[in-house]
Amino acid sequence: MLYIFPMMKNQGFYMKKIFFITVLFFISTFLWAEVLYEDVVINKDEKNEIINMIYPKFLGKDASLYNMAVEAKVSNIEANFHKLVAQYKLKHVVSLDLYSHITCNDDRILSGVINAYKYTGGKHAQSSLEVFNFVDGNYVSFEDLFADMGGIKTLVFNKVNEEKARRGFTDNSVIFFDSYMRNFVLEGGLITWAFDPEVVGKIGEGSYIISLTYDEVKPYLKEHTPIDFLIKEPLKRVPCEFYLQVDEELPENFETRVKLFDGDTLVAEVKGQKLRFSYGGDFSEDPSKVYTIVPEILFAGEVAYKAKEKLQIDKEGFYHKTVEMEKVPGEYNIFKGFNGMGGDFSIYNIPVYLIYDEKGGLWHKFIKNTGYAVYYYNLCGPKDSKMQIEAFRDNKKIIQSQKFSPGEEPIFEKTEVKK
Repeated sequence: MLYIFPMMKNQGFYMKKIFFITVLFFISTFLWAEVLYEDVVINKDEKNEIINMIYPKFLGKDASLYNMAVEAKVSNIEANFHKLVAQYKLKHVVSLDLYSHITCNDDRILSGVINAYKYTGGKHAQSSLEVFNFVDGNYVSFEDLFADMGGIKTLVFNKVNEEKARRGFTDNSVIFFDSYMRNFVLEGGLITWAFDPEVVGKIGEGSYIISLTYDEVKPYLKEHTPIDFLIKEPLKRVPCEFYLQVDEELPENFETRVKLFDGDTLVAEVKGQKLRFSYGGDFSEDPSKVYTIVPEILFAGEVAYKAKEKLQIDKEGFYHKTVEMEKVPGEYNIFKGFNGMGGDFSIYNIPVYLIYDEKGGLWHKFIKNTGYAVYYYNLCGPKDSKMQIEAFRDNKKIIQSQKFSPGEEPIFEKTEVKK
């Protein structure tokens, strides 16, 4: 099974629209039976509140418990958002973006993440997440698995600090609360914790994703747990986890495409906007089988990066592997820079970035909530494309730029004079 788990990428002033603000493309293989689901899409634009939510509705006669858990978490997030707006009597445009990601879906495990981004003003949105884990149809909590909170918390927090050091951040003074440990999901042969940047560091650090094998967490588990079968039958759950490493800051609307081959046969293909991937395969019938994984990064539909070496997985699997990507020249435009709209016209604005192709047709639309007087953009578009920036206050467009090419400074004009 191939799947993508959300990841944050440091983008200077802003977090990437990830934990994101992307639609997850989930493709399953022939290996295990899955719980079928469809996406529930809700878009509301009422008064000064903009709400966009995507979450799964599971299908089948035995799906009621799954749906109750997911719907309760979604409803709680939305209710807290309305409560916050009412409490502080906010009149400017505010927004709630909610997206869900299925991290494991086979014949025994169903796990996922619900990410929420609330923008109520200021420099950036506030992010939060909820998780759900089911094993054999039963909801599984942290307390169902772990006997030693202190031990597993220390192990995970040390991993966070190691990742901080790798990224060049040295502040290890964060208070790590027990409640943070409940944000875990099951991923094939991994248990993964996700931490928002505000929880374990500063907003500019990006989020932290910590994945541990069952062997690593085994000393802290209870004597008997609902996932004992994953530890006792490792050949049936051979996972790998890898990260695509590039030598530049990627455009915010980059794409990834990962293909899985059995020999020359394409088994599965995943498209999305992630740099971290996981795979779980069944090698019990043929332990000598070797799969080939081909990852690519796309700019404006063109292959911009490819792996320097072919990635292969056998029955041993691998963890925390870094895949170096090399640049492939392509026909696309990169719009990158910092700009400001001046005066008070940048306060509580919602910039909309529009990219047009050479014929003037709209090729891409990108919305980012920000309150910055100087804001950042890094987007890709097709060859000979131009970009335009618009910004809104109280659901009214108050300023826009003329269309401009990469490297050009956008020229802004007011569309409404504020009295």
